[in-house]
Amino acid sequence: MKKFVHIGFPKSGSTWLQANLFQVHPEIHFLGRGTGGSVIDDEVRLLLCSDLIYKPRVLYDAKACRAVIERHVAEAGNRPTVRLVGVSHESLTTSFLRGQDLVERATRLRDCFGPDTRIVMIIRSQLSQIESMYKSAVVELGLQLGFREFVEHLYLDYDRSPLSDLLYWEMYCVYRERFAEGGVSLFLFERFKRGPLAFANDLCAHLGLSPIDSADEKPANPSPSAERIGVLLRRNRQKPFYLGQGISGREWGHTSLPWYTQVLGVPVPERIDRAWERYKENRKVLRGRARHRVLAWLRERRADLTMPDEIRRRIAEFYASSNMRLAAETGLPLAEHGYPM
Repeated sequence: MKKFVHIGFPKSGSTWLQANLFQVHPEIHFLGRGTGGSVIDDEVRLLLCSDLIYKPRVLYDAKACRAVIERHVAEAGNRPTVRLVGVSHESLTTSFLRGQDLVERATRLRDCFGPDTRIVMIIRSQLSQIESMYKSAVVELGLQLGFREFVEHLYLDYDRSPLSDLLYWEMYCVYRERFAEGGVSLFLFERFKRGPLAFANDLCAHLGLSPIDSADEKPANPSPSAERIGVLLRRNRQKPFYLGQGISGREWGHTSLPWYTQVLGVPVPERIDRAWERYKENRKVLRGRARHRVLAWLRERRADLTMPDEIRRRIAEFYASSNMRLAAETGLPLAEHGYPM
């Protein structure tokens, strides 16, 4: 039975692909998404959210993790329509929520799934990616920094910030060195945006799957407006919460529940529940429709999402060499899609 892992990158169509392809295709035995609620069982959830990403090396048990995956591969072999077993786990390619470094995560993934696993990597122009990361951190993590402060931190502290996560050539090499020749496939988010269904069927063809006939092509997570980000920034500053940040944080609310309830056998700490409720309140703000009488109020609170020219230039230079090497190696038209070159 063949296996695949979609490793992100974050903010590159992951939620849409999970909902409209991986979870519903009859030829895929989908074990789950690493940062969401749809996971086949708690053993897999703990593997994705703890073992691969956070667990210290002295506690990590590669043999036990491999056994979990082998069990599900064997079960999938009893389903005659299934051709692939896999997961979607974009936390493998971001250090935003701390944990083991990205190279160690790739090594653990190989140890659990095997070097013959097909790796699907979707990349996005870094400058666009950074703005999307910022919005996500405001909505989901309770970030209180303005956009200028955020990008200054990314660049000025890049020895410890997630800026280097988006060095795509280097990340491509990390996975290419650990998985079988030809086993790492790169796709562009910019092509996904032009037509999600066509993109999904290109991916199906690449993975040896039958095409899908239809799908809702609306964005799964529409980008929040500057006005809504401004409102949420004020909410975060007035009612702070840290979902996945700070020494007392644990990532992603519901994905942490099996750790407390199954592994430790204790109730979920109140601080986690409280942070999770604040996060859900922020999501309600995003889903709500502004009425005419509050539009002026929203405009007054519009967040400034302009990247300072000097920082923008420096960040573009930071990525240019990596992008040029990737384009030369793969033939991907990165310059055409606005990647720093």
